[in-house]
Amino acid sequence: MDQGGTRNLMEPLTMNIDDWVKGVESFLAEHVHESWRQDFINSALDAGLPTRKTEEWRYTRIKPLFDKGLALSTNMGKVKDGFTSIEGFKIVTRNGQLVSADELPTGISVSDISESGAPDSALKTDPITALAVGTYATGLLIIIEENINLKKPLVLIEQTNLQAGQTASVRHRFEICSGAKAQVIEHHSSTEGSFGLINRITEMDVAESANFDHHQIQDLSELNAVHSIRTQQAGRSVFSTTVYTFSGALVRNNLDIAINGEYAVTNLNGLHLTQGSEHVDNHTRVDHKVPNCNSNEIYRGVLGGKSTGVFNGKVYVHQDAQITNAYQSNRNILISDSAVMNSKPELEIYADDVKCSHGCTIGQMDKEALFYLRSRGLSTEASINLLLHAFAGEVLEAISSEGLRAWIEERIAHKMKTINV
Repeated sequence: MDQGGTRNLMEPLTMNIDDWVKGVESFLAEHVHESWRQDFINSALDAGLPTRKTEEWRYTRIKPLFDKGLALSTNMGKVKDGFTSIEGFKIVTRNGQLVSADELPTGISVSDISESGAPDSALKTDPITALAVGTYATGLLIIIEENINLKKPLVLIEQTNLQAGQTASVRHRFEICSGAKAQVIEHHSSTEGSFGLINRITEMDVAESANFDHHQIQDLSELNAVHSIRTQQAGRSVFSTTVYTFSGALVRNNLDIAINGEYAVTNLNGLHLTQGSEHVDNHTRVDHKVPNCNSNEIYRGVLGGKSTGVFNGKVYVHQDAQITNAYQSNRNILISDSAVMNSKPELEIYADDVKCSHGCTIGQMDKEALFYLRSRGLSTEASINLLLHAFAGEVLEAISSEGLRAWIEERIAHKMKTINV
């Protein structure tokens, strides 16, 4: 490190990411006006890549991806069409860069993320997120103005094209202004043969009395992905987000919600169906900072083959956050003997007038229910699909769009045909 306090990115590192660091050095030369980037990268390098000894990453091995060597990529490439059947205002990106957008109604704007300010310094707490912030090259700033009621959803079709040994960082920001109401549906897909790492950070600012309904669908094939969402939620607002993971080699979803105003409601939901050696890790933190707020978390997992899953949900209730209601539920079905699920719901409470609960179950398919359905003439496949549809029902109830619900149900049925029991 030089005398001015700026790390020499070419100095020896203990993280074995030399190839990646060389890409960062040339990248920073193009963004010298954004001095905060170096701070985020320094924070990540000082912390080091997470290992099994890092509690927050105990069950997810991200370091081997970097050990193999990752180089920053801005390759746009050709991508497949996808997710065009859902009605809404469509925005298409490739590796985070805007490709096309429908004409949007008055009060909705989409621009390059460069028009946004510096990211929240709290994003430095996780080294992988800090790397995304320090090295993103593309992304969108989406603003829904005050009191706008968006009648149709914004459909963000985000396509990734990376090769083995490549990584790309993306930063998006949503600003849902006071009194606004909107639904956003994101579909994340990868090109055939994408094996790299997409590292994405999404900031969400949900203002006073706003209502933001967010859905994220992950069809990532063999791609590795880390997607971190950082939400600031104001008083009397409603923020709901659901993530559906249907494929991906390694998928890590970080959700960090700060409830900053009274009478806010937060809903977090997730559903993942895994097969083969797929790995899905859902990490959530809901930070109750003020009184009179509610949060609800419902996560469901169906695991086949030799796949693995992680759920780590933390609810943090500050001393001043009296009359807090927080509910957390994680249930999982292992439909093969080789699948593994790690679940760790957590409550950390410093207020005394609260109602907080959490629950976790990990088990096999209900054999009695399966026998009952078989005895009524249903095939084994139809019986399993019916039981799993009922199992996922609580998450599907969060879908207000009939078109999206039908698409998700069809995708679940398709996925179940490929999962090894």
